[in-house]
Parts: sequence; structure tokens; C-alpha cells
Amino acid sequence: EPEPEPEPEPEPEPEPEPEPEPGQAGLDGVPFGGVGNSGYGCYHGKASFDAFSYKRGVVHRHGYLDAAVLVPTPGSINIRYPPDNPTRRALLPLLVRYAPALPRFLTLGNLIGVTVLAVLITTFKNGMLKEGLRKAIEYL
Repeated sequence: EPEPEPEPEPEPEPEPEPEPEPGQAGLDGVPFGGVGNSGYGCYHGKASFDAFSYKRGVVHRHGYLDAAVLVPTPGSINIRYPPDNPTRRALLPLLVRYAPALPRFLTLGNLIGVTVLAVLITTFKNGMLKEGLRKAIEYL
């Protein structure tokens, strides 16, 4: 007669983790630690990159026509960005109200290009283009 298989021994229960001492806490999931024996510091991975990076704000300007292009103020190109003065503060509400309604293609570069094209067509039509080019070449 076969002998019955012995029942496996029950696994011992894990010991409970000790309670943290008052005033101390730690998180295992954070990408940085303490200094020396208390952790591996902030000099690994993204935390290292952030620790040795000089963070600063950057303005990404769009090509939209701004009110300051139409009404420039001394020493600046655009009233949407600092430095500030009372004239610019007075013009800003107009910009906020009307600038979003401008089409995306209405940029300063496009307006200058259309203006130059219109001037060339007008001068060519009036026969002044040759004379204007001759004077421009003489001037240079």
C-alpha cells in the first residue's frame, strides 16, 4: 500500500515591518534619495538632468499680426511681451479683443510680400519699373 504524501510545511508568516520612527518617512518609488548612507542622491536619471539644468522660461512667438506692428512703441516690437509701459497697457485690451479674430495667414511677412507685389505691379503697369530699377542701381 502506498504511503500518503506528507503535507507541505506551512510557510512562515513574514515579520511585520517596523513602524517608522517619528519624524522620518520614505517613499520607495521616488527617483531620488538622500545623501550618503540614506540614499543614492539626486544625481541619477531625470533627477540628475534636472539638478544640473538651468531652467528658464521661453516665449514661442507666433507669426500673427500683432497690434504693436500697427502701432509700434519705442524700443519694442510687440506689446504682448515685456518690457511694459502705459501706452502698451492701453493697447493690450484692443489686441486681446481683435487679434484672435485675424486669420492665420495674416502675418507681417505676408502683408509685406503682398504690399511689395502690389507696388511692383502698379509701377510695371505705369511703365515706371524700368526707371525705378535704373535709379535703384545707380543709388547702389
